[in-house]
Amino acid sequence: MSKKKRAKSEFTPKVEKRPRIDQNISPENIEKKTLIWRLKFVDMLGPWGWFNIKEKDKGVLLDIRNRLGEFERMTWGEIGKKNQNHPIPVDKIANKAQKRLKEINLDFVENLYSLRITKQSRLWGYRDNNMFYILWWDPEHTVYSSKKR
Repeated sequence: MSKKKRAKSEFTPKVEKRPRIDQNISPENIEKKTLIWRLKFVDMLGPWGWFNIKEKDKGVLLDIRNRLGEFERMTWGEIGKKNQNHPIPVDKIANKAQKRLKEINLDFVENLYSLRITKQSRLWGYRDNNMFYILWWDPEHTVYSSKKR
């Protein structure tokens, strides 16, 4: 009878999974990185949900796609230099928006980020390093009312 031979491994790989986010990235280096957008937390149903875009308003989606395409070619530092694109502390946004964050289990977010799409409309989400998690489409600029209005 012959014995079956087994190949021996020099190491045992770890089975656990961990995100590969470098926690030591400085804010200055993040500002030099380009925007990467994510759709994981897109809110479809709320007051600023994507299901609110009607058939007749499909041109809006083209505007959003084109604008996001422009943002993809920019660093966060370049995006932030434009006054219309900026973070807003969650306690400064509309009460209705704060309530909606709790409803969709995103009440851990401290700041939302507003990206200007047109003169009045905004895209809302939150940043994690250079990633932008898209949440809401705000065609009337009601998530946060600036004092200029």
